[in-house]
Amino acid sequence: MARLSIPEMWQILRETGRDALIATIRPDGRPHNVPVWYAVVDDQLIFSTWTESVKYKNLLYSPRLCLTVSQP
Repeated sequence: MARLSIPEMWQILRETGRDALIATIRPDGRPHNVPVWYAVVDDQLIFSTWTESVKYKNLLYSPRLCLTVSQP
């Protein structure tokens, strides 16, 4: 698989109709992977979550995440 350039990545993220999964890391090191809806606003990736959700708490613990976007 060819590596995407940064402009190519943003182009793909701006396309509508793509599903996404976000993976965060639990404090015990296990991954937590859930589907999310997202939007690109001013070259920023935006998604919402509740303050009581596992992914929110995981991001407080470690602000790293992995986003996987489906092919159309």
